[in-house]
Amino acid sequence: MDSEVRADTRLFREVMRSLLNDGISVRFRARGRSMFPAIRDGETVQVDPGGTDGDVALIETADGIRVHRVNPNGTTRGDCCLETDGAGAVLGRVVKAEEGTVRAISRLSPGMRVRRWIARWRGHF
Repeated sequence: MDSEVRADTRLFREVMRSLLNDGISVRFRARGRSMFPAIRDGETVQVDPGGTDGDVALIETADGIRVHRVNPNGTTRGDCCLETDGAGAVLGRVVKAEEGTVRAISRLSPGMRVRRWIARWRGHF
């Protein structure tokens, strides 16, 4: 699994920011396991402009671009992460992920909350 490989994201960041600010949806392959089970490593995600609390969003932080959930208090965190991210700007809202089949990504359902807890309990993160 090559999810830990990080390329230079400066160009990616600029392209994402520019397209989403112009109201254009983007698709890219997500890398990493921080949003498991909502988004799996290597899945293609679609990001639409905008975003609100409770949504999975494309976030720009000082550390780079992340796809994490926006909490009601404005902080962001991956579903399998124990700590929140630093301050960042929401660039867009993730509306679907696909790996063979398309799944809508939105607010955390009760079932997703249970799977998130089980993933943490089993030691995935």
